Amino acid sequence: MSDVLGLVVEVKPPLQAHFRIPYNSLLLDSYPFPPRTTAIGMVAGGAMGGLPEEGFRKLLNELKYGVVVEDPGARVEETAAIFKNASAPIYPITKVLFHRPHYRMFFAGDDKLIEKAYDALLDPVFAPPTLGTARAYSTQQRGSG
Repeated sequence: MSDVLGLVVEVKPPLQAHFRIPYNSLLLDSYPFPPRTTAIGMVAGGAMGGLPEEGFRKLLNELKYGVVVEDPGARVEETAAIFKNASAPIYPITKVLFHRPHYRMFFAGDDKLIEKAYDALLDPVFAPPTLGTARAYSTQQRGSG
C-alpha cells in the first residue's frame, strides 16, 4: 500500500464565487461551496496544466476531497436581460453569487499526486484557477509548513 498524503488549500476569492447547479436555465443557482468536480478541476486544469477527460476521471477516483465553509460570504443575486436577436423575446436571468467567501479545501491521495498538486497550485501553468466565473479568480499563497 502506498503512502497517503494530505493537502490543505485556503481559498478566498478576491471578488465572488459561483458554482452552477445545472437544473434550470432562468435561475443560475449556485452551490454554497466548491463541488468535488470544481475543486479537483481547479487542481487538474488550472494548476496541473490540464488533463484530457480520461485523465480527469482517473484523478476524480484517486483524489479524496473535503471542504469547510469558513465564511459563506454575502449571497448576491444579479439579474440581467438576455438579448439573443431582434426577433427573440428578451427575458431576465438571475444569477446567484457569493461575495468574498472563504473555503478550506482538503485533498488526500497518493504522496506523489499530492506533491504534484501542491507544486502546481504554487506555480500554475495557466491563469490563476477560477471559482466558477471569470470574475472569481483565486490567488495562490505559499503556506507556512
